[in-house]
Amino acid sequence: MSEDVTDKPLPPAPEMELATTAHFMHLAEDSFQPMESSDSFLLRTTDIEKLSGGAVGARVYRAVPNGKKHTTPWHWHEWGYQVGYITRGWAIYEFEGVGEVRVEAGSFLFQPPNNRHRELDSSDDFEGIEITFPGKVKTIGIVPDEAEPNGWKQFEVEPEG
Repeated sequence: MSEDVTDKPLPPAPEMELATTAHFMHLAEDSFQPMESSDSFLLRTTDIEKLSGGAVGARVYRAVPNGKKHTTPWHWHEWGYQVGYITRGWAIYEFEGVGEVRVEAGSFLFQPPNNRHRELDSSDDFEGIEITFPGKVKTIGIVPDEAEPNGWKQFEVEPEG
């Protein structure tokens, strides 16, 4: 084709949903907020859950550089799936059935539903992206508790963001 068509309008496509400015979420000074459930991480939420009708969620986790060990108790998520991508730093997780796993910048993580795991540590510069299917997920945690018949207390973690 010799004709330059880059400025030519696209033909109508009624079966498509057009992007709007809401589909682009730029980093702002206050994008990362403290998490209620952890003093080790900041959380950046997005509007992807709302834009997808709840089908998909996306969050970015960033370690708080406070010199403390970044840990979470054993927990699992009632979701379809999770895909994670580490953008900076490193983290050490423990997964039931696998043991300890170190992930670093460039690592992908694919997590099936109801897989018990915990974070053991991460670097002060850790940052990772989490994509979940569906968008909002139920998280169940467990901690040792001698008062419980099986020695563990189960609790639900309220979704953040």
